[in-house]
Amino acid sequence: MLDSYDEYAPIAPFSGGTFLMSGFAAEEQVSQAFEWQVRDALLCVNIPEAGDYLLTYTENHRNHSGIGLLTGTAETEAAPASYIAFQAYAPARIFIGLAADAHLESLQLQRGTIADDAMGLYDDGPVIRFATPSIPTIFWSDVFFLDPTTPPIFMKQRESVCAQDSVRSPY
Repeated sequence: MLDSYDEYAPIAPFSGGTFLMSGFAAEEQVSQAFEWQVRDALLCVNIPEAGDYLLTYTENHRNHSGIGLLTGTAETEAAPASYIAFQAYAPARIFIGLAADAHLESLQLQRGTIADDAMGLYDDGPVIRFATPSIPTIFWSDVFFLDPTTPPIFMKQRESVCAQDSVRSPY
C-alpha cells in the first residue's frame, strides 16, 4: 500500500489488517545474532546488543509499467541510500517499511557513537532514532561518529526474522 501523497512512502501491510504507518517500528527482542529478512515490503533486522548503530540500506524501485522511473529506459532505478542512526537500549528487532514496488539492493549495519549533544527524534521503545529518512534535514553524520577502522557488522539473512505475530502498529 502506498501513501497517496508520496509515491515512495514506506507503508507495509501486516496480517490481520495492522499497518506500520510511520514506516518504522521497534520491539524488544531476545535475539541471538545480527540477522535480517525482507518479507512483503518489510525489512526486519535483529539487533542482539544494546549500542549505537548506523543502518544503511538502498532500494531499487520499479514502476508499474516496468519502465525506469528516472530515465524511462531501465526496468529499475536505484534510490539514494537511506540512513538510520539509532541507539538501542536493549536487544531489539526493528521493522522498516519498504516501497511496495522496490527490492532491497544493499544493507549494512555499523557500530559507532551517537554525539553527546544529539537530540533523539523518535522514541521507538527499545530504540531511539537520531537521524532517519523521514527528516531529510538532519544528516546521520551530524549526530553519529563512525570510526573508519571499524568494519561493518556481519548480518546473516534468516527466514524467521519478520515474525508477523509480533509486529504491532506504533499508533
